[in-house]
Amino acid sequence: MKTLQNNFVEAIGNTPLFKLKAASEITGCNIYVKIVSPSS
Repeated sequence: MKTLQNNFVEAIGNTPLFKLKAASEITGCNIYVKIVSPSS
C-alpha cells in the first residue's frame, strides 16, 4: 500500500537524487530525478 507523504523531503527519503545536467542546461532549470528499483 502506498502512503501519502506530508512534503517533498519525506518523499525523497534516503534515495539519492541525480541531476540531469544536459536537460538542466537546455531548460535553464535544475532538473533532478529519483531512481528507485521496483518493489516485488
